[in-house]
Amino acid sequence: MLQFSGHGDALRRGPMAGALAFEMADGTIQLPDPDDFIALLGKCPRLEGVFLNGCKTLRPLGERIQQEMPWLTVVGC
Repeated sequence: MLQFSGHGDALRRGPMAGALAFEMADGTIQLPDPDDFIALLGKCPRLEGVFLNGCKTLRPLGERIQQEMPWLTVVGC
């Protein structure tokens, strides 16, 4: 199980919709590409589930994860 608890991006459309948001030491926000995050999950062969606890992370990011990796359990809060 992978758990993300933090900030989600409020963008609802476009290629960055649902991106996880990371606050850097200097206070800036980094939005990694959601496709890169999903590709990283694909490199974890024993991963069974993902828990997303951040604003706007279940829809659309969690839904995209579920579509591309239907064997994973995706939970969002």
